[in-house]
Amino acid sequence: MPRYYFHVEGPPDVLDRFGLIRCDDAVAIAWAQNIADALQKRGASASVVVIAHEDGREIARIPALHALEPLNKVIATQSATVLT
Repeated sequence: MPRYYFHVEGPPDVLDRFGLIRCDDAVAIAWAQNIADALQKRGASASVVVIAHEDGREIARIPALHALEPLNKVIATQSATVLT
């Protein structure tokens, strides 16, 4: 089974040096979502969990939900401005 690494892009950036052995990409993505959810619950400033395969391929980027919140507020504000 391949090894997957779960890097957190911050600030601060945290590189996973050990990784985890998972059965496939789908399980690794689910694990990264758990990490992103935990970061969001703790109010961490990290914004993205990056999944890297042991061969160096980037599998996915999973955003922490709180990282999207300011963008949603900006879009809502811009929409209200355009409509008025």
